[in-house]
Amino acid sequence: MESQNTEEVIKEDVECDDENSIRIMIATDIHLGYLETDRERGNDSFVTFEEILEHARDKEVDMVLLGGDLFHINKPSPTTLKKCLETLRKHCIGDNSVYIDVISDPKLVMNNNINFLDPNLNIALPVFTINGNHDDPSGPELVAALDIVSNSGLVNYFGKCTNLNEITLHPLIIQKNETKIAIFGLGYVKDERLAAMIKNNKVKYMKPTNDKDIIYILVLHQNRPERGTAKNIAEDSIPSFFHFILWGHEHECRIKPEYNTKQHFHVCQPGSPVATSLCAGEAVQKKWGILVCNKQSYKLKPYDLETVRPFVFENYTVEEDAEHEEEEIANTVDRMIQDSKKQLTGNPRQPKLPLIRLRVENCKTDALKINPIVFGQKYENKVANSNEILLIKNRINRTNRGVKGEFGDGEDQTFIDTCVEDLLKSFYEQAPEVNQLQSFLPSELNESVKRFINQEDRSVFGDIINYKMESIMKHFEETHVKEEDIGLELTKFQTTIAETTGEEFKSFLSDANRTQGTNRTMLNIGSNSEDEMDSSNVDEPPRPARGRGLRGGRGSRGPRGARGKK
Repeated sequence: MESQNTEEVIKEDVECDDENSIRIMIATDIHLGYLETDRERGNDSFVTFEEILEHARDKEVDMVLLGGDLFHINKPSPTTLKKCLETLRKHCIGDNSVYIDVISDPKLVMNNNINFLDPNLNIALPVFTINGNHDDPSGPELVAALDIVSNSGLVNYFGKCTNLNEITLHPLIIQKNETKIAIFGLGYVKDERLAAMIKNNKVKYMKPTNDKDIIYILVLHQNRPERGTAKNIAEDSIPSFFHFILWGHEHECRIKPEYNTKQHFHVCQPGSPVATSLCAGEAVQKKWGILVCNKQSYKLKPYDLETVRPFVFENYTVEEDAEHEEEEIANTVDRMIQDSKKQLTGNPRQPKLPLIRLRVENCKTDALKINPIVFGQKYENKVANSNEILLIKNRINRTNRGVKGEFGDGEDQTFIDTCVEDLLKSFYEQAPEVNQLQSFLPSELNESVKRFINQEDRSVFGDIINYKMESIMKHFEETHVKEEDIGLELTKFQTTIAETTGEEFKSFLSDANRTQGTNRTMLNIGSNSEDEMDSSNVDEPPRPARGRGLRGGRGSRGPRGARGKK
C-alpha cells in the first residue's frame, strides 16, 4: 500500500465488506480519577469511560485503541483503580468471539501476552493502550498503573519506553482474513528529549520485511501544536510510510482525520472525553470514533458522546467606559446556563449541572471590584464549578507590571509549563546574589513545580527538600569541609550537579518510593553505616511471561451470533 495514495483511501464503502474489515474503536485521554473527591464532578470520568466501552460492545468492534492517559495521575487511588478494573471486567470479559489475530511477536512490544490469546482468560473485547504523561511509568523498575491493569489481563499495554537514549519501535501486526494492520505504539516521552532523539536518528521504526498491503498506524501521546523550541513533536518528523496517526495528549476534539500533504498520512486527534481544564478547546463537542480498515483502505466514522457534562465557554470584554459591569457579567452567566441545556442529550447518566467559564478581559485602568469566589456563591446549585466561573484578566495592570504576553487559564498546559519555566529561569538570571538559590538549581525547582501541577504530586516539595539536605550533608561528610568553607563548597557542589544535566534528580522525582525512602534515610543522616538502604525499597523483578506462541487461543473461536458471517 503506497503512502502517496493515502489521501484517496478514505472511502464510503469500506465497511460493506464485514468479513475483512477490522473495526477499531478509538479514544484517548480518559483521565480516570480526575477530581475524584469532588462531590459533584468526581464520577464524570468513570461514567464516560463506561459509555465508551458500551458503544464498543454495541457496535461489535474488533478492538479498542486508546492514546494514553487512561488515568489522571500515575499513582491512582485504590478507589480509582477498583472502578477501572470493574468497568473493564464488565465490558471486556464474555463469550463473544474475537476475530482478529496477532501475527507478530508481542514480546517485542509489551511485557505480557496478548490477553485474548490467553486460554485462561475469556476476553470478548480486546483493549490496547499506550501510556500518557499523566500515567507514565515511574520508579527504578518503571512501573505504571497500566502495568497493574495489564497484569490483571484486562488491557494490552504496549509502547512503554524504557531506554531514553535510543528508542526502537516494533509493530503489533494484526490480521483479519485479507486485512493486515501494523500498530506502532510510542508512550509519552518528554517532548524536548524525543525531538532531540528524532533529530539525531535515535528513534527506529522496525517495518516488517514483507509489508505489502499493510495499513500502518502510529499511536503517540505528545504535544502537537508548536509551543516554542522543541516543545512539540512536528508532524513532518513522523515517517511518511504511516497512513494513520492516532494523536493523544491534546484535549480539543479534532477527530476528523486531517491530511498531511507533505508526509501523506492522516492525523486523528480524538481529544479527551472529560474536561480537565476550563478552556475553549475543552468546550468543543466530545466524540469517539470507529476506524474501519479493509484491505488497502480505511475510513473513520465519528460519534457524539452522550454522557459528557455540558460545558459553555465564552469571552467577555469590559470596556473602559463600561458601567454596571458586575450586573452585565451576571446576566451573561445566566444566559450561558440556559445555553448549556442545549447540550443535554437525554441520556439519564449525563450530569445535569453544567460547567460555565466566562473569561473576562478588563480594559479599564482600575481592576474590577469583583471577587470570583463571592460571585460564584449564588450559582452554587446551578453549576458544577461555582468557585471558578469567572477568570478575570486585567490587561492594563499586566502591562504595567511589565509581563509580556497573556497567560492562559489551563487552555494550554504546555504553554503554562513553558511560561513558568521561562519566568523562573529569567528571575534567577536577573536576581541579585542575595536572592539566588543556594541549595537548589532553577532547573530542579522547575521540574518539581511541573510535577506538582501536571501530576498533582502533593508530596514533591517536602521530598525534594529532604533529598537535597541528604545529598548536601553526604557531600560535606565525604569532602570533610570546614565550616568557613561551606559556602564555597556548596557552590562547587551545585556546579557539579548542573554539569550532569540533573538526571539523578529527575530519577529521584520519578521514583514511586521516594517519599518513604527520603524520610527513612533522613533519620540516619549522621550515621556512617553502609546499610541504610532498606530492601523494601527495591522492587522484585517481574516474572517472565508465560507465552502461548503467536497465534491460536481465543482468536480462533467460533462465530458470534448475528455476525457469524465472519
